[in-house]
Amino acid sequence: MFPPAEVEADQQTTPLDQIPDDYIASLLPRRHTLPISSEPPTPSGSRPPTPYEKRDGEYDDTSRTEELTRVPPPKSVFDFDVSESESYSESEPPQEDTVIAELDSLVGLEAVKAYFNELGLYIDHSKILRVDFTQERFHAIFQGNPGTGKTTVARLYAKFLHSKRVLKSSCVIETSGGRLASQGPDAAIKIFESEKGGVLFVDEAYQLVAAHSSYSGKQVLDVILAEMEKHAERWVVIFAGYKKDFEPFLAHNEGLSSRIPRMLDFEDFTTKQLYGIMIFLFEKRFKHQTRPYVIEGQPGGVFIHAAIHRISQGRGRHGFGNARTVQNYFQRICQRQARRVGQIKNPSTEERLYFTKEDILGPQPTDVKAKSKAWAKLESLIGLSEVKRSVQIMFQLIETNYKRELKGLRPHAHSLNRVFVGSPGTGKTTVAKLYGRILADLEFLSKGDVVVKTPADFIGDAVGKSESNTAAILASTIGKVLIIDEAYMLDPGDSTSTRDSYKTAVLDSIVAEVQGNPGDDRCVILVGYEDKMESLFQNGNPGLSGRFMADMPFRFTDYNDDELLEILKRDLRDRNIKYQPDAVGAAIDMLSRYRITQNFSNARAVKTLVSEAVLRNQERQMKNNSDSPEFDACLEAQDFDPWLSEWATSSGTPINYRANLSSQVSDSVIEQLEKFLPGSQVLGHVNRDKLRNIPRTFVFAGPPGTGKMELALYMGRVFRDLGLLPTDQVVQCSAVNFIGQHVGHTTPMTLAQLGRGIGKVLVIQNLHQLPRGGFSADALQALTSFLESNAGRMAVILTGPKGPLIDLLRDHPDLGIHFRDHIIFDNLSMPDCITLLHQFIDKMEPGRTGPLFALDSVRAQFQKAMWFLSWCDRWANSISVQYLAERMVRIADDDRTRRTYREPGLKHEWIFTETMGMEGFKTMFNDMRLAGGKFVEPVAEDTGIGTGGAVASDPSVEATKLEAAPLEAEIESAAVPEQKEYTKSTVSPQQKPAVSHATTEVETAPQGAAQMKKTQETKVATGESSHTNMREREEELQHLDAAEHETGAEKVQVDTPCPTCGKVDCHWRQRSS
Repeated sequence: MFPPAEVEADQQTTPLDQIPDDYIASLLPRRHTLPISSEPPTPSGSRPPTPYEKRDGEYDDTSRTEELTRVPPPKSVFDFDVSESESYSESEPPQEDTVIAELDSLVGLEAVKAYFNELGLYIDHSKILRVDFTQERFHAIFQGNPGTGKTTVARLYAKFLHSKRVLKSSCVIETSGGRLASQGPDAAIKIFESEKGGVLFVDEAYQLVAAHSSYSGKQVLDVILAEMEKHAERWVVIFAGYKKDFEPFLAHNEGLSSRIPRMLDFEDFTTKQLYGIMIFLFEKRFKHQTRPYVIEGQPGGVFIHAAIHRISQGRGRHGFGNARTVQNYFQRICQRQARRVGQIKNPSTEERLYFTKEDILGPQPTDVKAKSKAWAKLESLIGLSEVKRSVQIMFQLIETNYKRELKGLRPHAHSLNRVFVGSPGTGKTTVAKLYGRILADLEFLSKGDVVVKTPADFIGDAVGKSESNTAAILASTIGKVLIIDEAYMLDPGDSTSTRDSYKTAVLDSIVAEVQGNPGDDRCVILVGYEDKMESLFQNGNPGLSGRFMADMPFRFTDYNDDELLEILKRDLRDRNIKYQPDAVGAAIDMLSRYRITQNFSNARAVKTLVSEAVLRNQERQMKNNSDSPEFDACLEAQDFDPWLSEWATSSGTPINYRANLSSQVSDSVIEQLEKFLPGSQVLGHVNRDKLRNIPRTFVFAGPPGTGKMELALYMGRVFRDLGLLPTDQVVQCSAVNFIGQHVGHTTPMTLAQLGRGIGKVLVIQNLHQLPRGGFSADALQALTSFLESNAGRMAVILTGPKGPLIDLLRDHPDLGIHFRDHIIFDNLSMPDCITLLHQFIDKMEPGRTGPLFALDSVRAQFQKAMWFLSWCDRWANSISVQYLAERMVRIADDDRTRRTYREPGLKHEWIFTETMGMEGFKTMFNDMRLAGGKFVEPVAEDTGIGTGGAVASDPSVEATKLEAAPLEAEIESAAVPEQKEYTKSTVSPQQKPAVSHATTEVETAPQGAAQMKKTQETKVATGESSHTNMREREEELQHLDAAEHETGAEKVQVDTPCPTCGKVDCHWRQRSS
């Protein structure tokens, strides 16, 4: 409540008759002492103080008031000149009795007074013994809180030593550690050049060795130590500052303590002494009045004692202002009285000299609450019921304390510093500003302004910078509300990890400066998310939670739908925007879906949604070819929810899962899906009551290539269309990314991966691949906890093979209970594989293979070959079919390349024949074998588990199983070195003959399975087109023909890469003429 006064200005004692009066008045606000006005201040409090002033140690004897006007002008150490020294010293030393009497007139300082008496006896005794004082050290350290008289005593110390003829001059050069550090060592040396000498008073001397100070500060200290030893007969140095801050100062140099033998403690004033200072200020202010001032309850009554009790609560803590605090409180008393008297018409002198209890203690809290505009504004805000209740409790506590003070009872302790927790857009900053104004109305804060900072403003980039940044911010926000937004970013980390020393320094500085005591005239508010703020208080300085009442935060809960609707209507009204009745319903539906996302911004999201709706409305008018769009167009539902515009284009069309998925997954999968989702819904008329039972977690189990990921991607659209999620976005992650590298690393990694899916569909692939034991237990536990705390905020789908995935969930029932809904994917049937093969080829070469696949004989032959390939344990359903289609298209590409080269004058069309298709089957069979695949005949029933190979028996294939034996032998022969013969085929624009194939024997070098697999994976991963490298293949055929003409032989050996697989030793390189 009572801010400490500004740091005293650098001053130097000068006779009063040499200083202009206006210059004295201009310096009074900067004095370390207590200015006392002789006139009541104006209601605005803008009157400058009068030249009456009191020193740090207050006087008991009012007869010595004229001494308070001795105000020296500030003088830089650079301005000090030896020639001017006489103007700063007296021709004759002052009388010792005068100095001691002046010292005794100061309030308190009993230990200091005792030291002066002992020092006087010591000097007198030494003089009688004719002791040489030239090598005697009279340097001292003055340590204590501000306002305890250190500067005044330093001046008296100079006079005292001068009166004892220990020093030739009573000159006092006043400066600070920070100023000396900035001026450098040369300026320090210049100080000691004066032959007269005197006292060098260095306030806040610890700044010379502070961590944030430049290196020159330590150099200056070393210079001072050397000079004070060299000139001990002429100069006395006094270092002043807070007691605890002198520990690093003394540790800078081991000989520092021995060179400064005297250390004086300036204790805080007692309650009785503070009371005496307050009464002295009243007496001093009205000493020229013929009539006495009157205080309600008398000067010794309960009201003055209650005010002194408020002031004294800060006694004993670091930075307590002592007499300065009393003077500040006294000025506020006078301002309150002036404000009250200013409302009286023609007040009398008696009225001007009368002080009520409201003048002394401030207005009653109930009156403030009734008149406070800030409280009225806070009450008018939508929602925030818990915050309003917390402010009500604060008002009640303040009212109770006010009544206790009137009865002379000790008030209950409470802190103005609080913690605001909640999501973005819930009004934390707005309420913080109103909170500051309320505290200002209650006169707990002198200003009530709001300053917003972030952790980045506090954290420094070098050792010591964090402390200096924090100290500067806290000093500049005295009397204001300081908001530290996203304060959880100051969390230094727990003990298991490397703690951030810069953040730790910030928190330690805040704990040291922000005490949370009544009368601090400071309010600091920490803002952030509740869970992260709890972590901050756990990992930070232990005293942090007590400073901010962390156990009783102001909770800003998310707005419900009714509150969002009210905010929306108010925002539309404030913007003068028209809207249709169903538009606000669509807007609230969108906001309710976005509420489940991370960092939902509440009221801010409402404003953003309205702005987006206005843009969509303008875009819709532009698409309607409107030459002059309406400036006050009426917003519609589709402007708030763009998904509704898709429905509007086909009103009445049902949400048909089967039609959307027929070409991506099997009918059995669609049937399973329809059991979990509501029946076909009419677009725009989804029954929301049926959505509460829709599961948000699924297990998609089955072999690879059966459409699990395709269905997962579709589920994003389903959840969006049903209004369960705000977006159709699907996030994929692999379980192997959950595992960390060291202890304690897995859980945060897992939570980071899972957090990406909030508000979306999260697909976790291959959870069964987590290794047993080790860090996998942490990952599974983190997943379980995450699902429990984020239920309903996202959809989670596990994908993988049926057996291992189901076993994992069975072995971990805590996790399995969250995944009770399974959709099983079986291997594709052979007819489905052939249909899919046709679709893949047709996608690469549209319309070229339709007639061929329409032939029953071709489909039957392809189906037999496909069925045999599915025996391989590397079979991956649609993935393998897609790879097979690419091989077949590549064979057709190679054929056209050869024909184009041999008949360059003709136009050669891309054609695909049954023989080419069978060649593709043979090539893929060979690739599977070379890649290490094993062929095992499947059982009749559906196993549907494992990594492939165990394919459900196909009825159409089963009937011709015996006939497949020759095909097996034929494909088997393709797996060993074989010969192929390609016959040139050309086609004119008028004819399209088929291409015939014959085989001849040729040697091929076997290729390693791993190398073949790597080559295939590389081509698939890079998306190599089946129509690339045409020029390379033409060059290859040129080499082939050149070799044929040169030898005249029917068979040639060509060491060129195969256009199909890219290998030099491929079986393709031999051809017949």
